[in-house]
Amino acid sequence: MYSAILLKQNPAIKVIHVIDTDNSLTGPIYDIGQIDTSTVIMHYKRNSIINALHDIDIVALMDETHFSMGNKEPFYQFESSSNYVKNITECIINTCPKALIAVFTRPVTATLPLISEICKLSGTWNPNKIIGSASLESMRISAMEQQYMLINQLRSVDKYLYGSETKGPTLSSGLAAAKFISTLINGFKDQSISIGSAYVRSDIFPFCHYMTSQIQFGPNGIQRNFGFPKVSSSEILLIEEAAV
Repeated sequence: MYSAILLKQNPAIKVIHVIDTDNSLTGPIYDIGQIDTSTVIMHYKRNSIINALHDIDIVALMDETHFSMGNKEPFYQFESSSNYVKNITECIINTCPKALIAVFTRPVTATLPLISEICKLSGTWNPNKIIGSASLESMRISAMEQQYMLINQLRSVDKYLYGSETKGPTLSSGLAAAKFISTLINGFKDQSISIGSAYVRSDIFPFCHYMTSQIQFGPNGIQRNFGFPKVSSSEILLIEEAAV
């Protein structure tokens, strides 16, 4: 819901359709609708998915189940989300096959290839329009860098910093998703500020069909893949070992 709150404040968005998969968001969505911005937010229950997907340009496929940070293995995440991803993808194919699909459902490294294969079987596959988010990971790395710099600054004046996290990063996940979707919208509107990290179909390495890299987005999804930074032959071998 944090993503919906943040995206409702984006004037480039006309309408947000929220699919309530467990029918528990009627109250919160009504509340968000009272925010005085031009973006309209509409609530759809699980049995109205087809109606929700009509005339949609971008589909953000979010987690159906909340996984607290650090306590669920990727295999369990995929096992829990695969049927949900399959069902939503089939609805997209039948309702808005030309929509850009932004994949947030964890683990993205497994759910995005699953979506791709389903689209291939239906004859609607366009790898430039199936984009996996790496926004939360990028934001965490940036935050760690800032915290490291702050800790060093505090140490230099004999101060101490203590932090404790007891819950999953719901707010940070929502913010990261909203930023990523806004970047896709900028690309959709053919604006220059539309570059971000994403997990996409790639031919950078012959041994790996999907890779995270810096992407420039455009009206048709991926406009330019900036590829991989310069690496040595030994580093390539290490990447191959990790991928295989």
